[in-house]
Amino acid sequence: MVLSTDEEEEIKTISGLQVNHTNVDIVASTSFSAKKPQEQNEEEELKSNLQKGNFVVVEWNKLLFPGIAVNVSEEGAVVECMERTNKCWKWPKEKDSLFYKWSAIKKKIQPPKLLKRGLFSVSNL
Repeated sequence: MVLSTDEEEEIKTISGLQVNHTNVDIVASTSFSAKKPQEQNEEEELKSNLQKGNFVVVEWNKLLFPGIAVNVSEEGAVVECMERTNKCWKWPKEKDSLFYKWSAIKKKIQPPKLLKRGLFSVSNL
């Protein structure tokens, strides 16, 4: 069945749709989440378990960064992030502290391991 906007052709309705002149209004009665159930469960687990001082991986501009949670709230957490240097990580000279929503906090990790002179190894990234 074809819906037409041409005034000379007959406009027919399709079961389940509301037709308002030549516009078709579709009313959704259910809500959905774009997240997979596993992602929702992981986010809920983070919300309930994350504490100040825990190390996490956050996503910023499609890149992953390790950091430490310095403040945790219902909406997310303030995280101080490390910066990449070749194959290692280090704490920046100026603190890189930013609020991240729960959707940007990817997971909790073990504390980074000190290699030498302020350079760290981060596993589970």
